[in-house]
Amino acid sequence: MKRRKKINPALDLFGEVIITRDDIETWIDIIPKIPASSTMRRNWYKRCWDVADKVRQAKINGTWDDIINQQTYL
Repeated sequence: MKRRKKINPALDLFGEVIITRDDIETWIDIIPKIPASSTMRRNWYKRCWDVADKVRQAKINGTWDDIINQQTYL
C-alpha cells in the first residue's frame, strides 16, 4: 500500500482549510450517493455525519483528490 503524501491544502485568511458548499455536495454525491432531489436526507446527512470535517480531513490527509476522482468510476 502506498503511503499518502501529506499536502498543504488551500487556507483562508484565518489559517483554516477552505471547505466550499460544492465540496460538501460532492462528498454527499460520491460517498453515501444520496440523490440531489432528496434535500431533507442530504441536510440530515451533512449535520449528523459532520461532512465538513470529513472533507477537511481528506484535504489535510491528501485523499480529497482520490475521493472526488471516484465519481468517474461509480
